[in-house]
Amino acid sequence: MSESVWLLIISLAAMVSGVAVGSWLRDRLPEHHLNDQAISVIKSGVGLLSTLAALILGLLISTAKISYDSTASQLNQISSDLVLLDQLLSEYGPPADGAREALRQQSAALANGIWAPASQLGHHAFVASDAWKRFSATIYQLPNATEQQRQFRKQIDEVINRGAQARLHLYTDSGSTLPVPFLVLLIFWLAVIFASYSILGAINPTVMVFVGLFALSAASALFLIAELNTPFSGLLKLPETQISQALSPLSR
Repeated sequence: MSESVWLLIISLAAMVSGVAVGSWLRDRLPEHHLNDQAISVIKSGVGLLSTLAALILGLLISTAKISYDSTASQLNQISSDLVLLDQLLSEYGPPADGAREALRQQSAALANGIWAPASQLGHHAFVASDAWKRFSATIYQLPNATEQQRQFRKQIDEVINRGAQARLHLYTDSGSTLPVPFLVLLIFWLAVIFASYSILGAINPTVMVFVGLFALSAASALFLIAELNTPFSGLLKLPETQISQALSPLSR
């Protein structure tokens, strides 16, 4: 089960537990503990918690969205560099046909490495694949007899270095960046807020339905945050074809 699903379940369970604890306390507290003055204090405290929870929730969503967009931008950079590199090799002429074929194999291997399961990312991160070694060998074998070929080779090296830096950023930024203390504190606050709903008023079927919808909405926001932090899996998975199919097969 994915991290986002676990977060959804845990947050829902915490809020439902809060409602249950609030109902239990309401039935057992003496009446003078729930007079107008006490209710006013509870409402003020819940208002403060609601504001703090909204701020942290907004911060987490913003941070996760920025991280997701940054990853998508890096993938766009890698795929555009692949297309540019293939174009440069095409203009290089027939001696670069082997390099172009090796580039296509490297693209597929690169996609497999990026979209590997999270448990395998550490294994793939900084190990050169066989496809990359073959591609590097074909690049080193390109002739540099003319000034034009030397200019193409210089541009090719620049694109390769830029693509390598983008891949390095992807690997170093991979994995969940969810701050666990923030999540624990936020879920606790949500549980307290939902406990106040059942303390301040009796739970009838109508209130129960709306409280359930509120809980599902809050848990869905946490689910969305977790999904944004795992851009290579889950519902918001970035398309693998962006890299693996960036280059069309060579015509024979």
